[in-house]
This record gives sequence, structure tokens and C-alpha cells, in this order.
Amino acid sequence: MRARSTNLMEDIKEVGQRGVGPSELKTFSAVKDRQRQKQGVEALEHKLAQGSLSHDEKLQLSAASSKLRMRSEVGKLMSKDEAGKEEGFHRLTSAMYFQTKSAGEMGLTTAIHTTTREGAAEGIQKEILTQFSQESGRGAKGFYGAGDRDTSLKEIGHHAMQPHVELTHTIDPKAKVRDYTHPVDRTIVADRSADDAARDGRKNRGDLIKKDTLEAGAEFAAMPSMRSRGGVNTVKYTDGMSGYTDQKVTKTYTASERAQSGRGPGVLKGNETAASHHDAHQQQQRAARHALMAEIKNRA
Repeated sequence: MRARSTNLMEDIKEVGQRGVGPSELKTFSAVKDRQRQKQGVEALEHKLAQGSLSHDEKLQLSAASSKLRMRSEVGKLMSKDEAGKEEGFHRLTSAMYFQTKSAGEMGLTTAIHTTTREGAAEGIQKEILTQFSQESGRGAKGFYGAGDRDTSLKEIGHHAMQPHVELTHTIDPKAKVRDYTHPVDRTIVADRSADDAARDGRKNRGDLIKKDTLEAGAEFAAMPSMRSRGGVNTVKYTDGMSGYTDQKVTKTYTASERAQSGRGPGVLKGNETAASHHDAHQQQQRAARHALMAEIKNRA
């Protein structure tokens, strides 16, 4: 009770400091609630890493993590128009929830960009520009870099592309990075369900992430890889070598290596579709919730 009272007094003070209007109180409350739930998840994950998490706490961790990844919960962070279409992250979400850190703070040192066509590396080496990136996608016309080779290969392999030249960029430790990497925020950067994409008119929030990153004065967005567990991708939205201190070719793939990559772990297998691959984490969420409900029923 004392903790709740303290939180309430702190929230009232913050409402005044941030100039939160009556129409924003609901979003303010949702953001603060998510922050506290996220902290709770982190505390439980710390205990799990130490091997001191009880059975009940494991169920609590699974339920809390799954809840924060639900699309309905993520939707509370967004600004919407009268039709309910997402316009961007709410200003309070940008100000209170996401953080801008230095690359050094986040341990980001390397951005590997593996080219997928002949001659692309030469063009990028002359001048790195956002024009070399895709028009759409989670990067929203930014320059992609993976933190390690395996992640980079799985990313292009998912699209059935073959590697040609690996360019490795050293990230300036002072570069500003917008952090979207927390596991509970995975749904924020993932591709949407078909229904959500139809409603909002976009496959994912890549353009909203780019807008949020640039408005925060950051050069990079850091996002979890959807193809490699634990992998982190950076997307650079500034032109040229801004944010990098070095660029060099670290591997040139042979024809046989390119052919072999087509059978690599990142390629879709069997009758798996791109949509099912993108939504794999959502299937895991549903499985976790079903397991939790079964456990509750067994104990009732």
C-alpha cells in the first residue's frame, strides 16, 4: 500500500511536469503501468538468470511477458485518428517509454551489411546513403546493419537472397541510438497480422520507428532480429559515415558459398510462408498463454 501511495504521488507530480492534458491521462497511465510491468519482468528475469526463480514466479514471468507483447497492449502506446488508425507513437510514449542511449552504453560496436547483388558493395563504399536501403520494411528506408555475421546471413536468407560481399562498419561509441530492443517490446517492431495491416495501412511500424528516432535526435534505431534469437540489428537514418568510424570488406563470398547459403538456417522451410514466419513469436505467445491457463486450471 505504501508503494502504491508513493507511485501515485510521483505520478501526480509527473503529470504536472509534463503538461499532461485531460485527454492524455489515459495514455499517461498506460505508459506508467507498462513501465512498471516491464520492470517487474526484468526483476523476474534477473532471478531466472541466477537460478532462484520459483515455479509460481516462472508462471508470473510468462504471463507478464506475454501480456506486454499483446497487440492490444501495444496499441495503448500509439496516437490514433478518429477511425482508430495509428498515426505514430503518442508523444508521452516517445518522451517517457523509449530511451535514447549511446552505442557504447548498449554495447553496439559492429554493423554488418551483407550485400545481395553484384556491384552493390562498391556503390555503398563510395558513399553510404539511405537510398541504398529498401523503400519499406522495419528499417523504413534506413541503412541496415547486423551485430554479427550469423544474424546478417539469417536476415537475407529469410528472403531467399544470396550473400555477395560482407561490409563491416565500426559504430562510433558516442553515436545516439533509439532503443527498441527489449523482448517485451518485440511486437512493436514485428510485422502485423493481416487484419492490423489492413486497418492501419502499413505492414509494420517501420515508418513510425524512423520518425520517432529522428525526432529524438538519434542516428540509429536498434531493433531485435526477427530471424536470429538474441540478434540485434541497427538501422541508420543519417547519410554518409555519420555514426560510423570505419568501413571495410570483411568477406567476399564465393559462388559455392552463395549456393550453399540457399540451404541455410534463415531460409523458409517446407510449406512455411513469410507470414507464418513473421508471426512465429505471436504463436509462441499464444502457446505460453494456453500453458498458463492450463496450469491455473490444474491448480484450481
